Amino acid sequence: MHLVERVFFYRLVTRINCMDRITEAKERQLSTSVTAWKITVSTVALFVLCSGSVAAFGYIYLTMPKLQCHTTYFYLSLLWLGAEYAVIGYLYCYKNIPKFAREAMVFSILLANIWFILFIFGLKECTV
Repeated sequence: MHLVERVFFYRLVTRINCMDRITEAKERQLSTSVTAWKITVSTVALFVLCSGSVAAFGYIYLTMPKLQCHTTYFYLSLLWLGAEYAVIGYLYCYKNIPKFAREAMVFSILLANIWFILFIFGLKECTV
């Protein structure tokens, strides 16, 4: 086998392997098979995280009288918590969600909670 033939053969094999890897990655991301324990653990973890962040804001709101002007934010946080519970319930009940979409929803919930916690730390006392 000449050097040119070897290089051509190597490139052909490499291209086939890359296409196989891309196909496997696509199949993994579009897969809807998720184990029951993973769904349960992620649901419980998200439920605790979302509830904890809103409960922390509620505790701060109710125990600090200088934050009583932020009543609207408190009620909006309860509505927001309800919306998060709806998404978490959707993730728990439906098993036919592709892996990339499920992970994107979980990431969005986690990112939203980080921003909510940063918002809580940014609140100033009422000057009224």
